[in-house]
Amino acid sequence: MKTDAHFFPPRVRLQNDFSFQRRGALDHFDGERWGGDLPACPAKSRRRRVAVRRDGDVAPPSRRWPAARGLLGLILAAGGLLAGGCSLLPIQPAQVDPIHYYALSAPEPALSAPVARAPRLMIRRIEVPAYLENRPFVTRLGPNELKFVDEVRWAEPLDLGIERVVRTRLAALTGVYGLESRETVHDYEVVIRLVHCEGETHGAKGAVRFAAEFDLLKPGTVSEVAAHGSFTAKETVWDGKDYGALAQMLSAAAADLGDAVLAAAPK
Repeated sequence: MKTDAHFFPPRVRLQNDFSFQRRGALDHFDGERWGGDLPACPAKSRRRRVAVRRDGDVAPPSRRWPAARGLLGLILAAGGLLAGGCSLLPIQPAQVDPIHYYALSAPEPALSAPVARAPRLMIRRIEVPAYLENRPFVTRLGPNELKFVDEVRWAEPLDLGIERVVRTRLAALTGVYGLESRETVHDYEVVIRLVHCEGETHGAKGAVRFAAEFDLLKPGTVSEVAAHGSFTAKETVWDGKDYGALAQMLSAAAADLGDAVLAAAPK
Protein backbone atom coordinates (compact mmCIF):
# COMPACT_ATOMS: atom_id res chain seq x y z
CA MET A 1 0.00 0.00 0.00
CA LYS A 2 1.40 3.35 -1.01
CA THR A 3 1.56 6.01 1.67
CA ASP A 4 2.16 9.68 1.46
CA ALA A 5 5.15 11.23 3.18
CA HIS A 6 2.88 13.74 4.81
CA PHE A 7 0.45 11.13 6.10
CA PHE A 8 -0.22 11.29 9.83
CA PRO A 9 -0.89 7.91 11.41
CA PRO A 10 -4.33 7.46 12.99
CA ARG A 11 -2.86 6.94 16.46
CA VAL A 12 -1.35 10.40 16.71
CA ARG A 13 -3.43 13.01 18.55
CA LEU A 14 -3.06 16.75 18.48
CA GLN A 15 -2.45 17.78 22.10
CA ASN A 16 -2.01 21.51 21.58
CA ASP A 17 -1.45 23.81 18.67
CA PHE A 18 2.19 22.86 18.02
CA SER A 19 2.90 19.52 19.74
CA PHE A 20 2.03 15.88 18.98
CA GLN A 21 2.22 12.80 21.15
CA ARG A 22 1.84 9.16 20.24
CA ARG A 23 -0.19 7.02 22.64
CA GLY A 24 -1.54 3.49 22.69
CA ALA A 25 -5.31 3.83 22.60
CA LEU A 26 -6.12 7.37 21.51
CA ASP A 27 -8.83 8.10 19.04
CA HIS A 28 -7.89 9.40 15.60
CA PHE A 29 -10.15 12.40 15.20
CA ASP A 30 -13.23 10.58 13.95
CA GLY A 31 -11.25 8.61 11.38
CA GLU A 32 -9.98 11.76 9.64
CA ARG A 33 -6.52 11.64 8.18
CA TRP A 34 -4.54 14.73 7.58
CA GLY A 35 -2.40 14.96 4.48
CA GLY A 36 -0.01 17.52 3.21
CA ASP A 37 1.32 20.24 5.31
CA LEU A 38 -0.06 20.94 8.75
CA PRO A 39 -2.72 23.63 8.45
CA ALA A 40 -1.83 26.99 9.84
CA CYS A 41 -3.17 27.74 13.28
CA PRO A 42 -5.43 30.75 13.59
CA ALA A 43 -4.30 33.75 15.56
CA LYS A 44 -6.69 32.94 18.39
CA SER A 45 -6.66 29.16 18.50
CA ARG A 46 -8.40 27.25 21.21
CA ARG A 47 -5.86 25.22 23.07
CA ARG A 48 -7.09 22.09 24.72
CA ARG A 49 -4.68 20.54 27.12
CA VAL A 50 -5.33 16.93 27.94
CA ALA A 51 -3.98 15.29 31.09
CA VAL A 52 -2.58 11.84 30.30
CA ARG A 53 -2.45 9.33 33.12
CA ARG A 54 0.19 6.67 33.47
CA ASP A 55 -2.11 3.99 32.13
CA GLY A 56 -2.47 5.88 28.85
CA ASP A 57 -6.04 7.06 29.40
CA VAL A 58 -7.09 10.68 29.41
CA ALA A 59 -8.08 12.05 32.82
CA PRO A 60 -11.46 13.84 32.90
CA PRO A 61 -11.40 17.59 33.40
CA SER A 62 -11.49 18.81 36.98
CA ARG A 63 -14.97 19.37 38.35
CA ARG A 64 -15.99 22.28 40.47
CA TRP A 65 -18.48 21.85 43.34
CA PRO A 66 -20.78 24.90 43.57
CA ALA A 67 -22.85 23.30 46.38
CA ALA A 68 -19.76 22.84 48.54
CA ARG A 69 -18.67 26.38 47.87
CA GLY A 70 -22.13 27.65 48.83
CA LEU A 71 -22.10 25.67 52.08
CA LEU A 72 -18.65 27.00 52.91
CA GLY A 73 -19.91 30.53 52.31
CA LEU A 74 -22.82 30.01 54.70
CA ILE A 75 -20.50 28.65 57.40
CA LEU A 76 -18.18 31.62 57.05
CA ALA A 77 -21.10 34.05 57.14
CA ALA A 78 -22.51 32.45 60.31
CA GLY A 79 -19.09 32.57 61.93
CA GLY A 80 -18.83 36.24 61.11
CA LEU A 81 -22.20 36.96 62.72
CA LEU A 82 -21.28 35.08 65.88
CA ALA A 83 -17.90 36.80 66.06
CA GLY A 84 -19.60 40.17 65.71
CA GLY A 85 -21.91 39.51 68.64
CA CYS A 86 -25.03 38.93 66.53
CA SER A 87 -27.44 36.08 67.15
CA LEU A 88 -29.64 34.33 64.64
CA LEU A 89 -32.18 33.46 67.37
CA PRO A 90 -34.07 36.12 69.34
CA ILE A 91 -33.27 36.28 73.05
CA GLN A 92 -36.27 35.19 75.08
CA PRO A 93 -37.00 37.16 78.26
CA ALA A 94 -36.83 35.31 81.57
CA GLN A 95 -40.11 33.77 82.59
CA VAL A 96 -41.45 34.84 85.99
CA ASP A 97 -43.48 32.33 87.99
CA PRO A 98 -46.89 33.97 88.56
CA ILE A 99 -47.79 31.60 91.41
CA HIS A 100 -47.31 32.76 95.01
CA TYR A 101 -46.82 30.19 97.78
CA TYR A 102 -47.62 30.68 101.47
CA ALA A 103 -47.20 28.57 104.60
CA LEU A 104 -48.72 28.72 108.05
CA SER A 105 -46.39 29.95 110.77
CA ALA A 106 -46.62 29.59 114.52
CA PRO A 107 -46.69 32.96 116.30
CA GLU A 108 -43.94 33.74 118.75
CA PRO A 109 -44.89 32.36 122.19
CA ALA A 110 -45.58 34.84 124.96
CA LEU A 111 -42.89 35.28 127.57
CA SER A 112 -44.71 33.41 130.34
CA ALA A 113 -44.02 30.33 132.41
CA PRO A 114 -45.47 27.03 131.11
CA VAL A 115 -48.69 25.77 132.68
CA ALA A 116 -47.90 23.86 135.85
CA ARG A 117 -48.65 20.12 135.68
CA ALA A 118 -50.05 20.52 132.18
CA PRO A 119 -51.24 17.35 130.43
CA ARG A 120 -49.02 15.92 127.74
CA LEU A 121 -50.94 16.03 124.48
CA MET A 122 -49.97 14.20 121.31
CA ILE A 123 -51.65 15.03 117.99
CA ARG A 124 -52.84 11.83 116.34
CA ARG A 125 -54.20 13.30 113.10
CA ILE A 126 -55.79 16.33 111.44
CA GLU A 127 -58.87 15.74 109.26
CA VAL A 128 -59.42 18.28 106.49
CA PRO A 129 -62.55 18.73 104.32
CA ALA A 130 -62.18 17.56 100.75
CA TYR A 131 -62.38 21.06 99.27
CA LEU A 132 -59.41 22.13 101.42
CA GLU A 133 -57.18 19.23 100.35
CA ASN A 134 -56.13 21.12 97.23
CA ARG A 135 -53.18 23.49 97.25
CA PRO A 136 -54.92 26.63 95.86
CA PHE A 137 -56.31 29.12 98.35
CA VAL A 138 -60.07 29.02 98.83
CA THR A 139 -62.28 32.05 99.24
CA ARG A 140 -65.93 31.76 100.09
CA LEU A 141 -68.21 33.99 98.02
CA GLY A 142 -71.43 32.86 99.69
CA PRO A 143 -72.91 30.11 101.84
CA ASN A 144 -72.48 27.54 99.05
CA GLU A 145 -70.14 29.23 96.57
CA LEU A 146 -66.36 28.76 96.65
CA LYS A 147 -63.57 30.17 94.54
CA PHE A 148 -60.19 28.48 94.06
CA VAL A 149 -57.37 30.98 93.50
CA ASP A 150 -54.91 29.14 91.26
CA GLU A 151 -52.17 31.78 91.41
CA VAL A 152 -52.04 31.63 95.25
CA ARG A 153 -51.26 28.24 96.81
CA TRP A 154 -50.21 26.61 100.04
CA ALA A 155 -46.58 25.52 100.12
CA GLU A 156 -47.53 22.33 102.03
CA PRO A 157 -50.66 20.26 102.63
CA LEU A 158 -52.98 22.16 104.95
CA ASP A 159 -53.25 19.34 107.49
CA LEU A 160 -49.47 19.22 107.95
CA GLY A 161 -49.31 22.98 108.37
CA ILE A 162 -52.04 23.08 111.03
CA GLU A 163 -50.49 20.11 112.86
CA ARG A 164 -47.13 21.88 112.98
CA VAL A 165 -48.62 25.13 114.29
CA VAL A 166 -50.79 23.44 116.95
CA ARG A 167 -47.92 21.20 118.13
CA THR A 168 -45.59 24.18 118.41
CA ARG A 169 -48.22 26.11 120.36
CA LEU A 170 -48.90 23.23 122.77
CA ALA A 171 -45.18 22.75 123.40
CA ALA A 172 -44.78 26.46 124.17
CA LEU A 173 -47.73 26.36 126.60
CA THR A 174 -46.85 23.13 128.44
CA GLY A 175 -43.09 23.12 128.14
CA VAL A 176 -43.26 19.53 126.86
CA TYR A 177 -41.60 18.93 123.49
CA GLY A 178 -41.09 15.91 121.29
CA LEU A 179 -44.61 14.45 121.51
CA GLU A 180 -44.70 13.37 117.87
CA SER A 181 -45.34 9.61 118.11
CA ARG A 182 -47.28 7.16 120.22
CA GLU A 183 -44.04 5.72 121.53
CA THR A 184 -43.53 8.75 123.74
CA VAL A 185 -45.28 8.97 127.09
CA HIS A 186 -48.42 11.11 126.81
CA ASP A 187 -51.74 11.62 128.57
CA TYR A 188 -54.11 12.19 125.65
CA GLU A 189 -54.19 11.85 121.88
CA VAL A 190 -55.75 14.73 119.96
CA VAL A 191 -57.87 14.31 116.81
CA ILE A 192 -58.77 17.58 115.09
CA ARG A 193 -61.47 17.88 112.41
CA LEU A 194 -61.10 21.10 110.46
CA VAL A 195 -64.37 22.77 109.45
CA HIS A 196 -63.29 26.08 107.89
CA CYS A 197 -59.94 27.53 106.92
CA GLU A 198 -60.43 30.15 104.22
CA GLY A 199 -61.14 33.77 103.48
CA GLU A 200 -64.63 35.07 102.93
CA THR A 201 -65.70 37.96 100.70
CA HIS A 202 -69.06 39.70 100.36
CA GLY A 203 -68.62 42.39 97.76
CA ALA A 204 -65.94 44.78 99.01
CA LYS A 205 -66.04 43.36 102.55
CA GLY A 206 -63.97 40.34 103.60
CA ALA A 207 -63.29 38.26 106.70
CA VAL A 208 -61.38 35.19 107.92
CA ARG A 209 -63.22 31.94 108.62
CA PHE A 210 -61.54 29.31 110.79
CA ALA A 211 -63.36 26.64 112.77
CA ALA A 212 -62.59 23.12 114.02
CA GLU A 213 -63.78 20.34 116.28
CA PHE A 214 -61.50 18.12 118.34
CA ASP A 215 -61.50 15.03 120.55
CA LEU A 216 -59.08 14.04 123.29
CA LEU A 217 -58.71 10.25 123.36
CA LYS A 218 -57.18 8.11 126.06
CA PRO A 219 -53.88 6.53 125.02
CA GLY A 220 -54.14 3.13 123.34
CA THR A 221 -57.86 3.47 122.56
CA VAL A 222 -59.63 4.10 119.29
CA SER A 223 -62.85 5.81 120.29
CA GLU A 224 -62.75 6.35 124.06
CA VAL A 225 -63.16 10.09 124.25
CA ALA A 226 -61.96 11.83 127.37
CA ALA A 227 -62.99 15.30 126.21
CA HIS A 228 -64.63 16.95 123.26
CA GLY A 229 -64.60 20.55 122.15
CA SER A 230 -65.04 22.98 119.27
CA PHE A 231 -63.33 26.19 118.30
CA THR A 232 -64.28 29.14 116.12
CA ALA A 233 -61.81 31.94 115.59
CA LYS A 234 -62.96 35.45 116.34
CA GLU A 235 -64.01 37.42 113.32
CA THR A 236 -61.12 39.21 111.67
CA VAL A 237 -61.47 41.70 108.84
CA TRP A 238 -59.69 40.87 105.57
CA ASP A 239 -59.54 43.09 102.50
CA GLY A 240 -60.07 40.16 100.12
CA LYS A 241 -56.87 40.84 98.15
CA ASP A 242 -53.84 40.46 100.41
CA TYR A 243 -53.30 36.69 100.61
CA GLY A 244 -50.13 37.09 102.65
CA ALA A 245 -52.20 38.78 105.35
CA LEU A 246 -54.79 35.99 105.04
CA ALA A 247 -52.12 33.34 105.67
CA GLN A 248 -50.93 35.26 108.73
CA MET A 249 -54.46 35.53 110.14
CA LEU A 250 -55.10 31.83 109.59
CA SER A 251 -51.81 31.05 111.37
CA ALA A 252 -52.96 33.05 114.40
CA ALA A 253 -56.29 31.20 114.36
CA ALA A 254 -54.52 27.81 114.29
CA ALA A 255 -52.41 28.86 117.28
CA ASP A 256 -55.56 29.85 119.18
CA LEU A 257 -56.90 26.37 118.39
CA GLY A 258 -53.99 24.96 120.37
CA ASP A 259 -55.02 27.11 123.34
CA ALA A 260 -58.57 25.74 123.11
CA VAL A 261 -57.37 22.12 122.98
CA LEU A 262 -55.21 22.57 126.08
CA ALA A 263 -58.02 24.30 127.95
CA ALA A 264 -60.40 21.39 127.22
CA ALA A 265 -57.99 18.70 128.53
CA PRO A 266 -59.07 17.10 131.82
CA LYS A 267 -56.91 18.15 134.73
